[in-house]
Amino acid sequence: MGRCFSVYDHYCNYLRTTVYLRTMKPYCFVLFFLPLDAVYSFAVSMAALCDPSTRWTAPFAASIVFSSLAIFFVLMMKSPYLFKRLVWKNCVGPEICEARWTLAFKYQERCGTRLLLHNFEKNPWDLGPKENFRQVFGQHWWIWLFFWWNPERVSRYGNYSDRDLPYANFVTTEFMDQIMSNLISVVINPPVPSSTLEEGPSRRQSARSDTERPSQQRSDDAATSRVGAVAQHQRGDRRSTEGHSSGHDQSL
Repeated sequence: MGRCFSVYDHYCNYLRTTVYLRTMKPYCFVLFFLPLDAVYSFAVSMAALCDPSTRWTAPFAASIVFSSLAIFFVLMMKSPYLFKRLVWKNCVGPEICEARWTLAFKYQERCGTRLLLHNFEKNPWDLGPKENFRQVFGQHWWIWLFFWWNPERVSRYGNYSDRDLPYANFVTTEFMDQIMSNLISVVINPPVPSSTLEEGPSRRQSARSDTERPSQQRSDDAATSRVGAVAQHQRGDRRSTEGHSSGHDQSL
């Protein structure tokens, strides 16, 4: 047909329409109510044939009886199977012959975005009969009664956090187990050996002593220079004192 249909099931030749995500709920209504309509038409036609006052409608009633029987048997051969597959198992036509499903999960790592491929033996969109029914007809009972009221998955298709449609619980569990097993092997902060911890204080002390040695040496040199200056000053005073005393002796 030249178009891409989301959740495509098949093309119905009787209704001349494509059964996919948006038309699946009305199609299920047809599968359920058309056999009931055939039974009702058959009952009314048989009543018309049995009533003497309406015998003039016998040709029309007979045709309705046979057509109702034909429609009923054709629908009963396909309707239960289609209804069970679409509503109870949440499985579309192209997935019938699938022996396994391969899904690609996207996740982030330090080096960038990665894809994780995993095979599943069961349908990953099979959420259980109750939840599958709600996926097709709607989350609330008042939505089930109207075939034109689309369920939540139609409006949210493609807008889920990391998928087009909700996955089953075992898919999410398997994905988390695979991702966590990959992350467990990644060491974020490698442990420090015990020998390094024991040598840490001695290294710090040696490094501290190395840094304190120049400062201590500078302080010792400064103290020596001060002592030398004081001694030189004292010698100068002594010299001046001796000079004065010798001059005084000479004057005397």
